[in-house]
Amino acid sequence: MISMDEILKLSPAEKILLVEKVWDSLNPNEMDILPSHIVETRRRLEAIRKGDAKLSDWEDVRRRISSRL
Repeated sequence: MISMDEILKLSPAEKILLVEKVWDSLNPNEMDILPSHIVETRRRLEAIRKGDAKLSDWEDVRRRISSRL
């Protein structure tokens, strides 16, 4: 097993790869999803379908994040 100290010594790229591997190993059928999260997800999907949601492209999101750093 890899220790937290070893994880913290990884490069940013290595950490991202590790997180991707962990994420990909999750089985959605084995996770408990809060009912409130399901309701919120459905609400947001419906807003997108109706055209009521304000969506942003990646470049806009990146600019907003960068401006906060």
